[in-house]
Amino acid sequence: MLERLFVKNFALVRSLELDFKEGFTVLTGETGAGKSLLIGALSLLLGNKVDASLLSSKEDETVIEGTFSFTNESNKSKEEGNFLVLKRKVDKKGRNSAFINNEQVNLQALKSAAKEVIEINGQHQSSLLLDDSNHIKLLDSIGSLQQLSDDVSMVAKEIKEEMRILKLLEGKSEELKKRIENLEFDIKEIEKINPKENEDEELKGRKYALENRAKIVENLNGILKRLNSDDYSILKLLNDVIKCSEELSEIKSEWKLFSKEIESVRTTLSEIASSAEREIENFNFSEDDLNKVLERLYEIERLQRKYGPTLDDVLLHYKKCKEELKNLQGKDFDKGELKGRIEDKFKNYIEKGRKLSELRKKESTILSERVEKIINELAIEKGKFEVQFLDHNIKDFEDVSESGLEECRFLFSANEGEPLLPLSKIASGGELSRVMLAILCSISSEKKDRTLVFDEIDTGIGGKPAEKLGSYLAKLAKNGQVICVTHLPQIAVYAENHIKVEKLTFEEKTGVLAKLLDDKERVKEIGRMVSGEKITDNAMTYAEELLKIANEKKGRKEKTIHRKSLDEI
Repeated sequence: MLERLFVKNFALVRSLELDFKEGFTVLTGETGAGKSLLIGALSLLLGNKVDASLLSSKEDETVIEGTFSFTNESNKSKEEGNFLVLKRKVDKKGRNSAFINNEQVNLQALKSAAKEVIEINGQHQSSLLLDDSNHIKLLDSIGSLQQLSDDVSMVAKEIKEEMRILKLLEGKSEELKKRIENLEFDIKEIEKINPKENEDEELKGRKYALENRAKIVENLNGILKRLNSDDYSILKLLNDVIKCSEELSEIKSEWKLFSKEIESVRTTLSEIASSAEREIENFNFSEDDLNKVLERLYEIERLQRKYGPTLDDVLLHYKKCKEELKNLQGKDFDKGELKGRIEDKFKNYIEKGRKLSELRKKESTILSERVEKIINELAIEKGKFEVQFLDHNIKDFEDVSESGLEECRFLFSANEGEPLLPLSKIASGGELSRVMLAILCSISSEKKDRTLVFDEIDTGIGGKPAEKLGSYLAKLAKNGQVICVTHLPQIAVYAENHIKVEKLTFEEKTGVLAKLLDDKERVKEIGRMVSGEKITDNAMTYAEELLKIANEKKGRKEKTIHRKSLDEI
């Protein structure tokens, strides 16, 4: 989930740091307040193209940084430091730099990482639905399909790998020899450097220390001098203070405690002085030490450029090369035996694939009914939804696909009499977002770390459909973080967290601010959404009633807001 968003020098946003919480969060504010700028900032983390008009012409660079936490992967918790920090910088000339956990990467690497943790659903931003290849993955995420889908995918990978080896064996001996030589070269090159896990970060730390060794020694000596080097040092003066306090404690008993506390401070400072003294004694360095670190770092970074971008990638490449070389050299392959194994796996693949196909068609019918029910409730009264299957026409080993015997794509029609078309043909961002919400509400059952952002989802709706929309967003948020930009109070009242975005002018400069509202502030903001700029007592009463109804429907105890008058809120 998204824990923190930092935005600097992005359009009207000078500097903004915003913390997010679990569950359902809404972003509200007057039209033009800057809500879309926050979504735009998040879209930059997804690798989207930068609109030059949104860059601050007077500042050096635009910075967008998102911190994401994970709670499911390998049963790790946030307390164990399971965080992902994505950052993108754009200078005033439009030059990009991207970072993952403070390590510079290319923009594609940032985009790939971001797609795993956040998705923005809005006008032509719903990447999952606009790419038909994702539809089968969404369908297979239904509980009854997931395991069988994984099994089919695994068998397909095994067939492809053994087919690749068979082709090498059946091809020219020179081709096989060349592949082995390439593997051996990569292995030897990495073994020659012999990098260790996290060694690059350790070397960077050592390099920084060596480059700043003069400053380190200077500060260590400064600490030692001020603590314990002459008659006016802190420790010497503390000895006098302790002597005075001990004599005072014989007269005033309450000073006994103060004497102990002063003694504790002296002990701590004495330990610090000893530590500084030891570091100075042990801080032996030479120019050669720095050169050795720089040479080692250069060797590792060369491997990263070739096999990376990260050191983990280098080590993974080494492991894969070793495994493949072992397969090619360590066995005397019998082509007949290999073909037999491939045939057996292909039969297993077809058998599992047919079973998966039957289950997919069964679940797709249920999914279509559920999605239609939801979109009909969300102001698409005549909307139709259907899952269309496209056969891969698999006849032999060469045709196997990790997705199984077929792909699928989602078809949609918003109005009666209109043909069902692929979702990528839908022009309305609001409709696309509502279809995505309906699909996710229909298939989502497990807690997920992924953050879902909805923008323009409330376009063209109001009244009861808007209330239903809020209810479904809240339901979806039970299984993962949901963030929604909305103008409708019927949606906002269903949120657990409410952030207000404002555009303020100070000293002839305009900027965008965002704040997490408390209960009283939330009632006032919903009152504004009900009545407009002039918030009446009737609007406030209606806002409280909307919150009460939403809380009751969610099964959450209502928080009573006591107010004497509008001015007190």
